Amino acid sequence: MQENILENLEKGFITCTIFCDLSKAFDTVDHDVLLWKSDNFFGIRGLPLKLLASYLQGQQQYIVIDDCTSATLNITQGVPQGSSLGPLLFALYINDLPSITKLTSTLFADDTVLSISESNSTELQSIVNTELEKVNEWLHVNKLFFNYSKTSYMIVSGKNNQLTDCNVKINDKTITRTTCVK
Repeated sequence: MQENILENLEKGFITCTIFCDLSKAFDTVDHDVLLWKSDNFFGIRGLPLKLLASYLQGQQQYIVIDDCTSATLNITQGVPQGSSLGPLLFALYINDLPSITKLTSTLFADDTVLSISESNSTELQSIVNTELEKVNEWLHVNKLFFNYSKTSYMIVSGKNNQLTDCNVKINDKTITRTTCVK
């Protein structure tokens, strides 16, 4: 990502980088969608797919407080956080995101960074907002959602091509511009 930004700075381009925060990303992974993607995108079939299904499905949960016990519910979504397989399963789940957008995607577990560079600031803003709507629709279909309050964007530009005003929106919600990200 850094190399890409530096290359584009040398070309005189402006880069918009969106740091996406997904709400409860690991908790909202739909088991049926994950199994379908495993089969159709990654060719995981037969016994390995059955093993994955066995790992995901058939789990139940309930709550006990003092002497009261809730009803038992089937768990139909989510991958275990802190497990060895959790990040891998989430990566399988989100791996097709880059194919639906012109934005360059950098994916690591549930951290998603999207970026694009253009020489024209007006065109940059238009492309970013159009592409973010595509990403938002993909997330919705895959039962994932932006955490708008924690999603931010950064503009990187050279001295000769500075962008002072940019309006980045997702689902008609204005995203906060930042100058640094951890």
